[in-house]
Amino acid sequence: MPIQIPGGLACSGVAPLLARLGVAPLLARLGIMALLAGLCLPVAGLRAQEAGPEPGRETVMGVAGGNGANTAGRLVPIWRHQPVIGIWLSGGQGLIDVPDYLDGTDFPYARRPYPREVPFADGLTVVRLLGGWDPRDLGKGESRTYDDIAQGDLVTRPFGAPTRRSTGLADLGPLTCDRQAGRCSGVLEWRDPAGGDPGDAPGDDPGDDPGGTHLLITVPGRLQLCTDAPGQQRIDWFEIGTRYTFSLRRVAGCPAGDGPAGTPPRETAEAGGFRPDGDGTLVVEPSQLDYHFDLLRRRLDPYLAQGYTDLTLVLDNIPWALPAAPTTGTYGQTAPPSSLAEWSAFTGRLVDALIAFYGVDTVSGFRFRLGTEQQSPRRFSGTPGQYLALYEATVAAIRARLPDARIGPFNQAGAEADATGLTHAFLYANIADPGDIDFVAHSLYYIPKPRGNILANVHTAQRLPDYEALWRQLPMAPGTTVEFQEFGVLRNQAGLATGEPGARGAALHVADIFGLLAAGVDGLWHWQPFERLRLQGAGVDTQVLTGRGWLYLVLERFAGGQIYPLAVTAADAPDTRFTAHYIETGGDDDARGLILVSAFNPDQARDSADPLRVTVELPAGLIPDPGNRRFAEVSLSQETAVFDLIRADLAREGLLKAEFAALPGQPVSGMRTMTDGAGRRYVAQHWPAYRAAIVDTLTARPVTPAITAGGDGHRLTLDLPAPSVRAILVDPR
Repeated sequence: MPIQIPGGLACSGVAPLLARLGVAPLLARLGIMALLAGLCLPVAGLRAQEAGPEPGRETVMGVAGGNGANTAGRLVPIWRHQPVIGIWLSGGQGLIDVPDYLDGTDFPYARRPYPREVPFADGLTVVRLLGGWDPRDLGKGESRTYDDIAQGDLVTRPFGAPTRRSTGLADLGPLTCDRQAGRCSGVLEWRDPAGGDPGDAPGDDPGDDPGGTHLLITVPGRLQLCTDAPGQQRIDWFEIGTRYTFSLRRVAGCPAGDGPAGTPPRETAEAGGFRPDGDGTLVVEPSQLDYHFDLLRRRLDPYLAQGYTDLTLVLDNIPWALPAAPTTGTYGQTAPPSSLAEWSAFTGRLVDALIAFYGVDTVSGFRFRLGTEQQSPRRFSGTPGQYLALYEATVAAIRARLPDARIGPFNQAGAEADATGLTHAFLYANIADPGDIDFVAHSLYYIPKPRGNILANVHTAQRLPDYEALWRQLPMAPGTTVEFQEFGVLRNQAGLATGEPGARGAALHVADIFGLLAAGVDGLWHWQPFERLRLQGAGVDTQVLTGRGWLYLVLERFAGGQIYPLAVTAADAPDTRFTAHYIETGGDDDARGLILVSAFNPDQARDSADPLRVTVELPAGLIPDPGNRRFAEVSLSQETAVFDLIRADLAREGLLKAEFAALPGQPVSGMRTMTDGAGRRYVAQHWPAYRAAIVDTLTARPVTPAITAGGDGHRLTLDLPAPSVRAILVDPR
């Protein structure tokens, strides 16, 4: 018998239920989720794992990942993640009241025990948390009350200037200043001069460092220090308004007399950021940092208050006060900090503040990511070597306070394996310890592009081979996870903006999820699976479910089940892509199953509203006797998906924007994209009919599918339009 839990859910509901309770991340770290999954294995699944799959019962196998979350052959709800962003964080961006019209369906939304939630998400990436926001965003979100965009930064510099205080040989961290006395003090820390040649660092130039066993540090008229061991010295003679240059040089021995022997070290002009090499110059213009960690609480409290503790805090958009020459990119400040030591101190103080606010037990569950899509100079204007040094310093600062913290680099857009540019391949080729990368994150968005006679960059199968080739070459440490932390459709092949919220998006996403599961991917971050519809005059304020949201509702009923890919043939549709799987939960005597079949054409213009005859092979081991099973069905197509219905009605009423009206039937997009205020008013006025249409697509109706004996089992014949998704529920009589 399957395990029974409150609410009448069978064993397949354990993971979703624990997720809603907000304890799944903790249980996963303790290994309890894996234990529960093991208790829930169907007998057939146990046999498959012990002795290989039964004849005709081939399960999905993965090649990526490593933390055991994505167990081969299981429907792991990898999609339960979403980003939340920047200037909107303090308002709880992403948190909604999940509409109650879903409660009475055959696939009710399993709510978390909190008033509001980010739907279908247990883990959140908190993006642009530090500030460093784009000046063009002044007056939006949190910045509505600011006079300057830098008021949103967690750290500012009230006087002085950021200067180069880091090299491969020494660091001078934040200074403490007494403005009335006009003086500042700080600690100069240097490394073992014989502990390795800083000239080996990425980006170093030949001749920067002549080598030697001693380190000579000089400031004319102020300091001359020569040592053969690591150490530190407090300096309290910095005068505000005076610039100091420290010369550092590795020498064979300490010089006699008043100064160094030989040629003085070459001075290097500042270039807007630290260099991770040892060319020998620190520049200090006394200044002080002010920290504003009250803003940290303002941005995180809305999510902690709703039970979200599985947070990945993204350290991107370095605050404006830290670089010597700030640069503005796509979403704000993109230059690296001028002082690695200042950055390390800031990062350490940030972690200390988190622990003070939320407690070490909670913060120990947070993860950290350094940057967002920083392979692009529009997101990070430094060099690959600067990023590598910044990453290693960040890991050291965080783990000094949270030894078991999980930390990863930016989510790389694409699968580039260039070991010279800023990519995962570069980081793994140069990082001191590959174990310092706990997750490999990606961004993947679809914008169809012609490639000869086909459209590329349309669906997962076209992209996964490149990613899998990259993962195989990376020396990932055991336990490293592979995640797609941004994911979705951006545009259609005509260049129109769309996230494909209708039937096509659902059909594409079936291929996405099962393709990524088969590749061993551990996490998939979606964007909002609802669109808000609000019209005060009509008394309407609700959330409209997208096709992806519909798919999640169906799949989560079978979370934890065993996946069996099914063969599909369609003689009259050679260009259409079909995906078919059987998901099984429960034991032999009371097994429950789901046959999930999707169809779409990569070329949207060649989708077919006319049904296509499809044959799905059902191996004998899956449904030995169809006569002993009950079948029911839900489906989604352009005739039933609410966003497709809305588009059709807007087109009939002449309320589509011209660029959408010029392409009959495609693409479907969000209401704010494909229509204006008059169109949204029309939808709000007819909302009861659209709400009923959503409920109808989630109401299972008994069916007698066309199943006949054939081959080594049975054959299921279906008539499917493209795009569409057909979900057939299989239950014991």
